[in-house]
Amino acid sequence: MTVPMLDQLLDALLGVAPPLEGSDPLLAASVYRLLAGGAPVDDATLAAATGLSPEHTRGRLGGWSGVGRNPQGGIVAFWGLCLHETAHALDLLQGQRVYAWCAWDTLFLPQLLQVTAQVHSLDPQNGHTLDLTVSPQRVIRRSHNDMVVSFVHPNEACARTSSQTSVTRCTSSPTPTAPQHGSMPIRARS
Repeated sequence: MTVPMLDQLLDALLGVAPPLEGSDPLLAASVYRLLAGGAPVDDATLAAATGLSPEHTRGRLGGWSGVGRNPQGGIVAFWGLCLHETAHALDLLQGQRVYAWCAWDTLFLPQLLQVTAQVHSLDPQNGHTLDLTVSPQRVIRRSHNDMVVSFVHPNEACARTSSQTSVTRCTSSPTPTAPQHGSMPIRARS
């Protein structure tokens, strides 16, 4: 993938993300950290963690796409991280298993969470499990030397699954195939 293509992809990704202002970075980081605990996050817990009011946290999150709640109102999905089973599992060092919406998410969530994760993704072509160890800094280990992750442009791939939950899912998966246009190799570094 060329630098201009990466720049276009970054612009597209930033275009679908809401602008973060004021206390929003604290709010987003807190949702990620709490959700990584493996249980739904209620507004009172989020408010206590951030020092913001439950009304403020609910109001801000209610205006953002990519936030999923269960019928009780707990947050169960947030910008690539979720509690419901997907093809992309992340086992965290504290023993929690959480999930990512797409393979791409498994590469950046460990950095956001500041944890090393054991990633297990299903190859969409053959159903085999592909494993990675991803630290906050890099991919440490991979189960296949020729693994790549393809990324479909956000304008084409991300679709709202429900107007009620506003959860967005992307379609990218690691595959043990030769890199193609729009694919990037996953390299392990020691």
